[in-house]
Amino acid sequence: MVLKQAVLDAYLLSTETYRRKFRDYLKASATTYLEFANNKKRYFMKWLEAAKVSTFTVLVNLILVEEFLRRVSNPIRLYLADKEENNFTRCAQLADSILKVPSGAPSNTCMPELSLPVVEIWRKGSK
Repeated sequence: MVLKQAVLDAYLLSTETYRRKFRDYLKASATTYLEFANNKKRYFMKWLEAAKVSTFTVLVNLILVEEFLRRVSNPIRLYLADKEENNFTRCAQLADSILKVPSGAPSNTCMPELSLPVVEIWRKGSK
């Protein structure tokens, strides 16, 4: 098991790598639908293994975090990636903490101003 982990680390086959392989894999014209389905399932199972998913609750959290990160702005996504946060609720809390929302104003009706740390992260990412 230690050797397997070392090989995975050496090839940088991380949770993100398997997630992308699962999400980006498309059926080739020469591939049967059964082969496509089996390959898709294999990438999905590798993603779950790399993410150490052992319960339904952990699976739900994994999918919710992925969807949350797909729907937030790039500066917030970069900030959360830097924090390496894997908990869905904590991701949302961190995202809220970097936005300056006027006291008492509903967050969905105002244009929050980004705080300095996020702007700095965005600048780093745009170079």
